[in-house]
Amino acid sequence: MKRLIVFLLIIILSLTATPALGVTPLQAQQTNLFNLPTIEAKGAVLIWQQNGKILYSQNENQKLYPASTTKIMTALLAIEYGKLDENIIVGKEINLLEADASKAGLKVGDQITLRNLIFGLLLPSGNDAANTIAVYIARKKQNEPTLDTQKSLHLFADLMNKRAKELGLKNTNFFNAHGYHDDNHYTTAYDLAIITKKAMEYEFFREVVGTTSYSVNYDKNFDKTKTNPNNNSLWYNSNLLLFSNSKYYYPGSTGIKTGYTSSSGHCLAASAAKEGIDLIAVVLNTSKTGKWTDAKALMDYGFKNFGIYKGTKKGELVKQIKLENSTFFNPDEFAAIAEKEFQDILPNSQIPKIKKTLTWDKSLLVPSSKDQGKMKLLKPIAKEQLIGKITYSLDKRIISEINVIADRSINKRFISIAIPKNIPAHLSWYIVIIAFFLFIILIRRHFKRNRRRIFKRRKY
Repeated sequence: MKRLIVFLLIIILSLTATPALGVTPLQAQQTNLFNLPTIEAKGAVLIWQQNGKILYSQNENQKLYPASTTKIMTALLAIEYGKLDENIIVGKEINLLEADASKAGLKVGDQITLRNLIFGLLLPSGNDAANTIAVYIARKKQNEPTLDTQKSLHLFADLMNKRAKELGLKNTNFFNAHGYHDDNHYTTAYDLAIITKKAMEYEFFREVVGTTSYSVNYDKNFDKTKTNPNNNSLWYNSNLLLFSNSKYYYPGSTGIKTGYTSSSGHCLAASAAKEGIDLIAVVLNTSKTGKWTDAKALMDYGFKNFGIYKGTKKGELVKQIKLENSTFFNPDEFAAIAEKEFQDILPNSQIPKIKKTLTWDKSLLVPSSKDQGKMKLLKPIAKEQLIGKITYSLDKRIISEINVIADRSINKRFISIAIPKNIPAHLSWYIVIIAFFLFIILIRRHFKRNRRRIFKRRKY
């Protein structure tokens, strides 16, 4: 009987210790598991846009089909490798699409800027715009304006995969620029979130994905001074989270891209900002309504449970250090500043528990035994030299260390002149100056005597 009771206790403990819904053990400790969102997606992730920190995950590394969310990578390469205001002639690459592919309405011979093509790529999710961008970028990268269309499309896919590896992604493989289904075209919720994070670093990308509708004018004529009113198109964003008149509207939504094929299910990479927090949610292989409700549930979870801890800013004054032994020609104090910024997103309950500790390099600086509040300089310090560090810890676990550096060079004094503390500061400088000139006079007298002796020796 005792053995049975022990066995049951072990099973209960093992079940309660297992983090639910794909949340890591650390996340399980930091959050209330009862507040975790319930979602339909097979793969999902919620990250902090600033550094990609995962706030929630569910099968985030499972390989799934991304459908038209692929176009986020296509837009990223277009922005990084192309020129937004360069005019592009739409070619026969748009004829290499399946009949049921989504299109922006381009025709062979249309003249359109890359800027407008990216709008056509991301708002109406034009596969024709994707192929046109792919050919343009591939030919530009190869410096071959007449490079074969098929070769150009394959080369662009190679560029997509190369860029994914540069971002450190290991579970992504792109076969085309638009996301139409292919068994060898896949990614993960996490990988797609990192691609989206990178794209959101570009102001123009943020502008496009946050636009609800866009009127574009493009022309078949080669005369750039003319326009053809008949070719004016109005493109609408497929992301319903952006529309205030939609039942799926999400206040604070800033983008980004939808996707769907029968094999991928419904997909969405979404972003939102609230009270200084920018989040990215990715849901893959969910239902038609699930892509909206899943994304909203993830965003709500992030904004409700997490906050920003603001530590230091780059170049921020950490402490003004007063020295007991500076040189005559240098000031008796200097600034210790933070080498880089530190801020982090954490569960709201954890933020008050963060401890901040400042320590100095004891080979350079030690507290003064003579003057309280001052430091003793043991060695000369160069500008921007590491002199200490700020340690941020949470529950005895170090979460970050920020270097503290000197804002200027400071030298150690080799000759110490003791001045009584009861003498005013302005008088102490006069004493130092008088002592200095007395020292110079003594040195001059010494050299004069030596010169006379040498002169007398030479004379006789």
